Amino acid sequence: RGMIADSLRKSGLKGQIKWTDSDNKVHTVLSDEKGQYEMYVEGQMFYELECSVLGYKTKKIKFMKQTLYQEIKFLDFPMLSLKAGENFVLNDIYFHPGTYAFKEKSYGTLKELAKFMHTNDLAQIEIQGHTNGKGVVKKNPRKAHLGPEWNFSGNEKKLSKLRAEAVKHYLRNDGISEERLATVGLGAKKMLYPQPRNKRERDANKRVEVSILSLDYKHTSALLDK
Repeated sequence: RGMIADSLRKSGLKGQIKWTDSDNKVHTVLSDEKGQYEMYVEGQMFYELECSVLGYKTKKIKFMKQTLYQEIKFLDFPMLSLKAGENFVLNDIYFHPGTYAFKEKSYGTLKELAKFMHTNDLAQIEIQGHTNGKGVVKKNPRKAHLGPEWNFSGNEKKLSKLRAEAVKHYLRNDGISEERLATVGLGAKKMLYPQPRNKRERDANKRVEVSILSLDYKHTSALLDK
């Protein structure tokens, strides 16, 4: 057990710890709002724990559970914030196909992004939309009665921009100033897998990334004006 915390502020962070057991099964545990976590592992095994927090550099810690007996080990994860010019992927942002309407499971990550912006209250970011190709999206007649986010028609690059705008809209509704938020739709320009071989790779291409323009508001006001 231990705490995931900002290495400078010493404040607790909500994050995820991932590890693999002897059967190559991947396990995860989440810290609470105060950054505290508790996990159980097998004895007489070597582990590599990977801790990830939105807006922070992933941290890996190796240790050996030497005995088979039950014991308590205290292990903290001091996390370093990303710097200006660095990007992070919003891994759990999902949209309904061909729309810029969020799936319900996206809101946890959106909430964490808003928290990051409130905590780093001088930060300015660029929200980047990405797609898996250069195709054309057509409206679904069965969704005509829903809002505009459900009735998109056009190329995927335009859709990627609207998806980035949807994230921006969420942050603005959470009290983040528009002057701190820029958006861009990159479409298929920066695919992680230019020739995706399976669904996992196609899904990885369809993502939203955040680029930190600055952690100091004064340094990038000119960038957001362009």
